[in-house]
Amino acid sequence: MAEDLYVDDVLGRDTANGRFATPVDPLTGPVRTIGRALRLAGTGDTIVIKNNGRPYYESLAMDGRVNSGSPLAHFTIEGNGAVVDGSAALPPNLWRKAGEDLWKLTPWKKGWYLLLDAGRPLAEHECPREAHPATDLPAGHWCAWEGSIYLRLEGFDEPRDRSLALAARGVGLSLYNVRHATIRNLTFQHFQRDGANAHDLCRDVVLENVRLLENGRAGLAAGGTSAVLVQGCEIAGNRRHSVLISEKAGVAIDDASALSAEPTVLP
Repeated sequence: MAEDLYVDDVLGRDTANGRFATPVDPLTGPVRTIGRALRLAGTGDTIVIKNNGRPYYESLAMDGRVNSGSPLAHFTIEGNGAVVDGSAALPPNLWRKAGEDLWKLTPWKKGWYLLLDAGRPLAEHECPREAHPATDLPAGHWCAWEGSIYLRLEGFDEPRDRSLALAARGVGLSLYNVRHATIRNLTFQHFQRDGANAHDLCRDVVLENVRLLENGRAGLAAGGTSAVLVQGCEIAGNRRHSVLISEKAGVAIDDASALSAEPTVLP
């Protein structure tokens, strides 16, 4: 029989069973992370996330063998407006002076970069491959060049004076072979690649009132033979694509006005 599992990043413990919304003892009560709840969940279960007003800093992976439901009883994640964030703070000592007002950072993981200041994306500048960023990078902008990030600050401003972070975790919500599932009332933001990615073999997956914001590549990506329904979602501010569709995947969008750009369809 389907059950409810509870997540609370303030009162929860990942040693608990997740079957109660409030703690009873160290083994009985909510879990602390959404990822732990997904691993404990079974077919048709519902995961209920407590919104404590602060982000959950984790990446979620749904495995269709256990995180699926049926046509009449979806596997459900109820987010209650919570935010799942993929960023990581950048200690000032990671930056190196690279010129007048110019700073350089070489990330430990290559990929789709996204630089944030005080939780918001900084303006990106497209650097020509043949020109060093020192030549025309405007103040307050960053660019990716030869595997590094360059940032120009003004005057005596330094990275230690800013709250800089990098989109560090790869994908907010990864789905593989997931069937009959609904994810609702959640925000996925500041991930290096995609806010949500239905890799393959997903069927009857519904994103309802989900916000996919300011991710390094796409808000939503769907590949293989996945089929995703997008209802009442906001997909905006992503670095390259709002929705990226490849292979034989299909994405049905009930309100295209919530997209900051038209979907990209790859052959």
